[in-house]
Amino acid sequence: MNKQEQTHIAGSDCQNPMVYCGTYHKYNSGSIDGAWVDIASFQNGKDFMNWCATELHKDEADPELMFQDFQNFPEWFYSESMSVNSIDEILNWWKEETATREEESKDGLQIVDYNEGVSIAVVGDTYPVRKKLKEIGGHYRKHKELGPCWVFSAKKREDLEKFIASGEKPSEEKKEPVAKPDKALLEEYLNEMRKVWPNDESMIEYFRKKTSRVIRLTNGGLMAFEKPDIQTRFCFGYGCQGMTDQEACEAASDAKSYDYFIHANIDGIDRSIKALSGELEDDYDYGYMKPYLYRKSYCSQKEELNEWSYQWINPWQVQNEPWRTKGMLDLVLLDDDNRKIILEAEKAERAAFEKRLNAWWKRYGEKYIDTWTYWADE
Repeated sequence: MNKQEQTHIAGSDCQNPMVYCGTYHKYNSGSIDGAWVDIASFQNGKDFMNWCATELHKDEADPELMFQDFQNFPEWFYSESMSVNSIDEILNWWKEETATREEESKDGLQIVDYNEGVSIAVVGDTYPVRKKLKEIGGHYRKHKELGPCWVFSAKKREDLEKFIASGEKPSEEKKEPVAKPDKALLEEYLNEMRKVWPNDESMIEYFRKKTSRVIRLTNGGLMAFEKPDIQTRFCFGYGCQGMTDQEACEAASDAKSYDYFIHANIDGIDRSIKALSGELEDDYDYGYMKPYLYRKSYCSQKEELNEWSYQWINPWQVQNEPWRTKGMLDLVLLDDDNRKIILEAEKAERAAFEKRLNAWWKRYGEKYIDTWTYWADE
């Protein structure tokens, strides 16, 4: 790797905005050969596009760049075929973020005027006591001049002064220790992926970045968990949601909150945990289905893989509609021992994801939350 490649290709610990850059020609030929590119290592979008076309994919005469994944920047900037302007927008966003980190008050929490005579705001290191501030009646805001703050009616000044004077700190919740991902199992899993892509280390790096945890089942098989994306865009009032225009608008407004952000992102994994725990037997989606364990397969693999997954399926369909489970090799009902192993891994993944979500909210708050209504805004 030459110096230029070392500068622009993102390492496994890169925290800058980056994209996985391949080409449409390679993709349509069955390859995602490319690399993770550090956007922040370029001065502008023109330099970025030129390097990707003339250096990274110089084996093609006129490469059509395809951005197959992204990391460390908001989802709404991303598309498979971003333009020079798109990259410039990401760079501008990144410069703003690195230049305007949230400033924590050296003197702790302070009460300042927000709208004279009407409302006040609490500024400073509010994150540790956000729940208490919400209980008092505050609303989180990001003000152009004040920065991150909690806004209250001016009538709440006395309550806030008492709270700040008390020096009350939130009680720390006792949490069970969470097992860290096993690096040896990750490497073992990546070696399985090399059976599918034996000559494509860029694909192996893709799996390395996308995989958050690998576990071993009782049959010796490996099961990989993919790092979940953080959702920031929420729509209301679409189709059969049963909302009036006014209700949809109110729901969209309420969704710009910490509680909704956490719930919307983590609800899916919570339902999965409840289902594995046997708590959704009366649920419409899970009640008539059972979890099945199966060996995964890829169209390009040349030998059997030791990678497994599980899926909730209607047993009647397994017995009478085999076309539904085509490609699910060695399909069996998930036994209790493996169910417990997977359940513990799901809980660990939830804890890690919640930590990521809290870090994201602490940094951005509602600034990059995008909510809209189908009827009013589409």
